[in-house]
Amino acid sequence: MKKLANILFGVFLAIEVVLIGAMNYLEKLAYKKAGVNHHLYFKKCEYTRKYLTPENIKLITIVVIVLIVLYLIITIKAFRNSRKTLALAGLIAIVWSGALGYALHSTSISEKLIYPYLILALIVCIVLSTINIIINKKIHS
Repeated sequence: MKKLANILFGVFLAIEVVLIGAMNYLEKLAYKKAGVNHHLYFKKCEYTRKYLTPENIKLITIVVIVLIVLYLIITIKAFRNSRKTLALAGLIAIVWSGALGYALHSTSISEKLIYPYLILALIVCIVLSTINIIINKKIHS
């Protein structure tokens, strides 16, 4: 069972890294292809008006802060109990949560065309990291 948890850990981490890498590639592609640029500009305007309102950003920020505190507690307990995989999963979740918090409030990131997609990708990474933590916590308990 622990071997399966380690394999899933690697798969989830690979998916997370590929997602963020795809965002980097999409940003480069936006300035090479006009269709991609127009699509990203339209979707950024649409998502910013509908979903990324100041109220929603405040709500997401509060959730991110709560998640970071929760992940810190899990990571500290995992380090004390010598659960390296769980501790690493917690650290990765803290990094993704911190990146989301930074992306929500950074003007340089919010000016990018991929801003809504980057926010979505970071949320997906946090969800995958949370699933990874739950799997590792269940297996090691």
